[in-house]
Amino acid sequence: MTIEIVQGVVRHFGPRVTTDGRMTEVHKHGDAVELQVTFDAEDLPIGGSTTDLTLPSVPADSIIESAEIETLTVFTTSDAAALNVGLEQADGTEIDDNGIDAAVAVTAIDRVGERVVCDGALIGTSIGSAVGQLKVYETTGTFTAGRARLTLRIKPPHGV
Repeated sequence: MTIEIVQGVVRHFGPRVTTDGRMTEVHKHGDAVELQVTFDAEDLPIGGSTTDLTLPSVPADSIIESAEIETLTVFTTSDAAALNVGLEQADGTEIDDNGIDAAVAVTAIDRVGERVVCDGALIGTSIGSAVGQLKVYETTGTFTAGRARLTLRIKPPHGV
């Protein structure tokens, strides 16, 4: 893995494996980039951090062409938890906290192999002029187990 920091913007090149349970891989497809983020229900990527360099981020002015959540390990909850998936800036300023997908119900991620095609407001449009850190969080309740892979297909503003 290579990290480049230019004017406070961190760019990661190649696969990244972290010790906190999240794994991020970047794949190039023509002028698009596929960002795959694997996360556990007990360690959701929350965004809004100026110090956690393991948080996946989307370059400013990128277009999110598509997004999908694939269940790798069954999600369980005792109280009907749901997931929101969105982006926020490193200082915690919201870009769109559920702009990738809103209120993904446990019934959509409770079997291995299930796929959710995300349909939030940021799909198909620019994320705006700020770098967006991934934010996955429970909207209601608490998940007790589960592991998923979020795949974002993005088109950076200046190609790849």
